[in-house]
Amino acid sequence: MTEQEQRIAIAEACGWERYYPADPTPEDESGWLQHGKTFSRKLPDYLHDLNAMHEAEQVLVNQGKENQYLSELADCCRPDGAEPDSIDDLLTAVRAKAPQRAEAFLRTIRKWKE
Repeated sequence: MTEQEQRIAIAEACGWERYYPADPTPEDESGWLQHGKTFSRKLPDYLHDLNAMHEAEQVLVNQGKENQYLSELADCCRPDGAEPDSIDDLLTAVRAKAPQRAEAFLRTIRKWKE
């Protein structure tokens, strides 16, 4: 997936949708609406901003998917060929960077594409 595809998929899971004014004037702007209320010209930068990913992770917590997410995050962070280890997996998940969290998020909601 491209970074833009990842950002859009995470944003949509977080309640963002594309907004186009019905009868646009030159001053009107297209952009994104979150839950029909919050307007933004740009989506959060989930792949480079840990704060944005922490907000996205809360969506999974609210859906009761935190255990599945943590399992996916451990898989994304585990070095190739390493055996699963609960302590090491926990430590690497805690230290995960935004792109790893984004991939795990998308895997959790079944939107990840190779």
